[in-house]
Amino acid sequence: MQRTRGWHWCPFCPSSFPYPTTSEPLRDPFPLGDAEIRVPGPNGLTYAAPNLILHYVVIHAYLPPAGFVEGLRTLAHHQSGGQVQDEKAAGEHRS
Repeated sequence: MQRTRGWHWCPFCPSSFPYPTTSEPLRDPFPLGDAEIRVPGPNGLTYAAPNLILHYVVIHAYLPPAGFVEGLRTLAHHQSGGQVQDEKAAGEHRS
């Protein structure tokens, strides 16, 4: 994660929305809008996004590019020591 200079707010929320934007409705909310994340995707691409992307996905139903999502799943799998399964694989095991 790369910190940015200053804070940025969600341009899609009304001006009455609390500032700074936070990671609510997560259990332990934290402020968003002060950093950029980099996600290594397939084929050597690296995706960059503001950390507000969490808010965009949860609150505004934004769907990032498939390569970004695949890169996040790969990172989560590696960081969890292989304990994270994607939904498709988990569903195949339940059948």
